[in-house]
Order: sequence, then C-alpha cells, then structure tokens
Amino acid sequence: MMIFLKILALFMSILFLTFVYMFISHFILKNKNTEKQNDKENLMSDFFVPISYINTTRALIACNRITPEVPSLFQVSGYADCHTLHSMFQGNMLCRYGCLGLGSCAHVCPADAIIIKNGSIFVTDSCNGCGNCITECPKQLISLIPINSKNQLLCAAHLDSGDYSFCPTGKNGYLLD
Repeated sequence: MMIFLKILALFMSILFLTFVYMFISHFILKNKNTEKQNDKENLMSDFFVPISYINTTRALIACNRITPEVPSLFQVSGYADCHTLHSMFQGNMLCRYGCLGLGSCAHVCPADAIIIKNGSIFVTDSCNGCGNCITECPKQLISLIPINSKNQLLCAAHLDSGDYSFCPTGKNGYLLD
C-alpha cells in the first residue's frame, strides 16, 4: 500500500509539473508570436504603398524566364522560398540577375496575380498594385509601374554586358514579353 501511494504521488507530481510547463510555455510562445507580429508590422510599414497607388499601378517582374527556360548552375532541392535559395550562393541560376522561380512573391499576392507556368513568371491583369510582392523578392526584381505604361520594358540582366544567349529574354534584346 505504501509503494502504491509513493507511485501515485510521483505520478501526480509529474502531471502537475507537466501542466505548469505547458501553461508557462503557452504564454511565452503567445508573447513571442505577438512580438513577431509587431516586428512584421513595423517592417511592412517601411514598405508601405500609398493607397493612391493601388489600382493605378501594377507589379512588374524584371525577369520573366525561369528554369527550365534558363539553365541552372547546379541542381538544388529542398528550398521552399526564394530568400533561402538566394542566401546560398545568390541562387542557382546561370543568369545571376534572374528570378529564382520558387514563387515567394506569388504566395503573398492577395489577388493571385503572379503566375509561374512553363518556364516563365508573369503578372496578370488581376494585379491590384498592392506591392506585397516587392519585399518578397530577394533579388529586388519587382517594382510597381503605371497600369497604362506602354514602354518597352527591359529585363534585369540588361545592365550587364555578358552573354545571355542561353536566355530567351536575352536573345530578344532583353525585352520582357
């Protein structure tokens, strides 16, 4: 009987400590998540797009070709977003200015206006000019342009005098489709 009471007391102590640990952990994690949310809001306020720009601008990605259209320097796997891939050797694309093609910008677009399809990345007419995608591109390839812009737009690689014969956009005089 005495052994049973000791085992019961030990079990109750473990249960109590587990409850205390879970209770404290919950409030610590909740506090950390609140701090992260506040940090994210402060960061986003640095990139605030004035409301007057919304619906008068649209996003432009200064690179419209990705793998397999543009060859890669080496094979990679396991990267979920462009920031992570960019942190490793500035990406794996043969064109060092090019889009990494993992779609971090597409994931944050509330209008689902950024499409990755058949070796190309492009912005559709459903873009509302919110600018959420701008901060998601580690290569800073995205900018807002006026909706009615009719200029011929050049890809990001046009700044370099290198040979971009491997890229369809480079072969096209660096003009975006």
